Amino acid sequence: MVAIVVDSLTDPESMEIAMGIHERAELNGYAVRVAVCRLASDEGLAVLRAVRGERPRGIFVIVPRDKTIHDAVKAEVVEYQSQGGSVIVIDQAVRRDHCAESSGLWQYGRRLAVRMLAERSSSSRSDRNLKGQS
Repeated sequence: MVAIVVDSLTDPESMEIAMGIHERAELNGYAVRVAVCRLASDEGLAVLRAVRGERPRGIFVIVPRDKTIHDAVKAEVVEYQSQGGSVIVIDQAVRRDHCAESSGLWQYGRRLAVRMLAERSSSSRSDRNLKGQS
């Protein structure tokens, strides 16, 4: 399972990125869970913790152009990553650097999903190979 946590379903840019991630993950055989919450509030922390508890293959956090992430949500992302979890946060800086139009955002979402799923697959193979050698 792959999780997408998004602040708003009404932000067109966020939805384009989410659609690209969703499509690519499904093509790779993953179920996709989409959670919507205000990432600048305690609600964002509660939702991210609930998603973590489902042990997804990866989590994509999509922050709309004019929004920020609550410090506690940032800390939760760092904690999850320190335990080996895979999280990609897509915020305004990422969008400005990679995408000029909505079709670019959709393609960017697809590329992010491919990258995360490839990294997780190769680390899983490495883990299995190491266990087989012991």
